[in-house]
Amino acid sequence: MRTFTLLALLSLHLMMLTGCGTGFIIGNTKPVDEKSESYGVMDLSKGNPDWIKLDPKSVDINSTSQDAATTSTEISDVAFQSKGTAAIISLNSACRESKEYENKDLRTLTNVLLLGAADVTLRDEKEITVSANPALQTTIEGKINSEKIMLRTVVIKRRNCVYDLVYVARPQTFDAHVEDFSHFVASLRLK
Repeated sequence: MRTFTLLALLSLHLMMLTGCGTGFIIGNTKPVDEKSESYGVMDLSKGNPDWIKLDPKSVDINSTSQDAATTSTEISDVAFQSKGTAAIISLNSACRESKEYENKDLRTLTNVLLLGAADVTLRDEKEITVSANPALQTTIEGKINSEKIMLRTVVIKRRNCVYDLVYVARPQTFDAHVEDFSHFVASLRLK
């Protein structure tokens, strides 16, 4: 595993954590109020020795040169990394008491999540259903910090919460974990 590419993947992961409706500040909008506690999702590290569960608190989000102090809503709810490919699968939730998310469609939320990607050469969108809720699955190929990446996101909006499920990998190893990510997404249960 090349450390340089791992650092690029972690940088992308950190940028995404402060992206979407999950901590992104626009104008006078206040940051996310809280994480959702109304869901369940599989633990990839159980039953598959290639996946290790990351401790989201051990990742220093300030290393991405952000000025604001890290809050719990800027840290992924759960994240896993492949030992073999350095790919990352994560889930982040963000809830607000206001009805701010009601006026934003899934494509808008996804676009904010993907702001850090440059030189995008592939973008494929597909409407799907996850846990009986409409969702938007988007796959892109592009660059983050000059490193080529492939990324698949699934964005779900339910009540006053947004759920971002993300899979990021090198393009040459992306297919190796697509099925794992599909199982991860399918395991999501919103209560």
